[in-house]
Amino acid sequence: MKNLKNNLGALIIIISMLSIFSSCKKKSQPNTVVPVTAEALTGYYIAIERESNDIMQYRLVYFINENGNVKVYHDGAATRRIGDVVVSDNKFSFDLNANGQDVLEFVFLSDASGNISLKSLVNKGTGSAAMQIQHAEMFKTSSVPGWGGETFKRKAGAPEYFMYYSFSDSKTMYANSTSPATVPSMACYTLGNDLGFKSNNDILLGIFVPSWKGDATIKMLLNNKDLPDVAQYQSYNP
Repeated sequence: MKNLKNNLGALIIIISMLSIFSSCKKKSQPNTVVPVTAEALTGYYIAIERESNDIMQYRLVYFINENGNVKVYHDGAATRRIGDVVVSDNKFSFDLNANGQDVLEFVFLSDASGNISLKSLVNKGTGSAAMQIQHAEMFKTSSVPGWGGETFKRKAGAPEYFMYYSFSDSKTMYANSTSPATVPSMACYTLGNDLGFKSNNDILLGIFVPSWKGDATIKMLLNNKDLPDVAQYQSYNP
């Protein structure tokens, strides 16, 4: 009986030592960087607030797989840039004008579940003094709020923007007005997987977001190329 107790005690000590060794080994292992692929980015989009020559602007960045080749789209009011996506060490650089002036460097993070987030976004081009990123947020394309048949009311931003924007169910018509009852009659087209819209004359860029700068009531970011500022809108529920 005494030998049994001694053997049991020794076994407990051995198990405890193995447990401690295993725990220390796990703690000493370096953090594993989960690689971000170009294909994985097609499930995300990025809303950007930037200042260019003292003018505030919005830009919409999204990724589309075109016949096996992932392309990045960089949309603004009256502007669009398209490029190939090559991700290396979870970084992706996009030379907007292919001249080194505005080179956006995106740095991503990915967790063990494959969820991707934007770690940083900076302009590393020679024109970075004239165009600076003020704020950027990355969202899943599945989180974009519905906007067909909806009306939005200006919550913040330049007062030159109309108070209300409404959209047809088909997302091909919009109205900007001082009244929420105005019927959409001006043409527009969607961007990406209904991530935003542009007016047919390309003067307007709208980006739909689940939240902005921590405010979950903000659902639309709006940029008019003829105005020096931007505006934010919330869903209108009378």
